[in-house]
Amino acid sequence: MDIQYPYGQLSSQQGSRPSDRVPGSTAGSPPEQTVPPAAQPAEAEVSPGDSQSQADYPDSTRKWSWGAFWLGIIYLFGNGAWQIGILILVLSIVLSAGLYYLPFVYQSVYSLFSGIIILGIEIFLGMRGRRIAWQKKDWSDGGHFARVQKEWDIWGFIIFGATILLTIVAVVATGV
Repeated sequence: MDIQYPYGQLSSQQGSRPSDRVPGSTAGSPPEQTVPPAAQPAEAEVSPGDSQSQADYPDSTRKWSWGAFWLGIIYLFGNGAWQIGILILVLSIVLSAGLYYLPFVYQSVYSLFSGIIILGIEIFLGMRGRRIAWQKKDWSDGGHFARVQKEWDIWGFIIFGATILLTIVAVVATGV
């Protein structure tokens, strides 16, 4: 005998174990009320700080971030990811300090090795910097996020250009 309930059918075999019964029902009778299945979490509005799937990020987080690539730690601190910024800063200091403790013969190899690590970090920030910024800071909407990230990209290029210009001026001025 099958009984129709709002959450499905209850056959005569179900409800016979004490753990299956609702309090107040007897072993041979169907339960007076049905217990709904485990409620699925309602799809809430996604906020930047939540754990998200790939589809939940705005399109602007999938772009390369020149601001994160050129400005690195400054970008991370400015976008609320100070924990990652401190980690990268400590790693950079440790890699730089290692040069002082190595014999001269190994310093060039170590410099190459540490440079590759730092370049890898910068490439990672270029690829994932926008996604990190989206997660770590509260943004009013995707448009606001895109505008701020565009400003970071512009300032990244300005700082990069100024660095190149100052390097060229220094080389010319010293006659190297």
